[in-house]
Amino acid sequence: MEVTGLQAIEAVTMVLGLLSASLLSFGNGRGWPLGALMVTLSSYVYWERTLYGSASVQLFFLLTQLLGWWRWSHHTEKDLRVRSRRMSRTERLGVLVVGSAAWMLGIEILAASGGSQVRLDAFVTVLSLIAQIAMVYGFAENWLIWFVVNLGIIWLSVTGGLWFFAFLSLVYLGVSINGWRQWK
Repeated sequence: MEVTGLQAIEAVTMVLGLLSASLLSFGNGRGWPLGALMVTLSSYVYWERTLYGSASVQLFFLLTQLLGWWRWSHHTEKDLRVRSRRMSRTERLGVLVVGSAAWMLGIEILAASGGSQVRLDAFVTVLSLIAQIAMVYGFAENWLIWFVVNLGIIWLSVTGGLWFFAFLSLVYLGVSINGWRQWK
């Protein structure tokens, strides 16, 4: 089987993603710079597959990876699990309401832009935004949200022919379970 240039980028992205998420799940902020490189490459791959929501959210991930890296490097406590906290009932309700509205809006925007698989792409895009914000601000629930996101990305990747990303997201399911156990 011949590997295309896009598949090679996808494979490198998979390795970077595995390293980054593993480090972060154990509370090690050294995963932030690896994650920054990973999301930059991911954006290109998703854009090439017309998954515009998933491509665009990578730019947000880049900003949050850089913010997470900065926060980790400027605090004396280097283990992210020590500062983790749980969402209040009000915060969980806010996530549900805002997330649902953003998903509906995302479907409309992606459909108008000619994207592929707009309902699922919008769903994983919105939940990814929520999960990343929750991670940067130290909410342990970020790992539960990532679990759901990764189920969606596995399906999105398989149906879009992104086999390395499908495998990466399958591994991320396990990482999200471990992250939840480590952070709670």
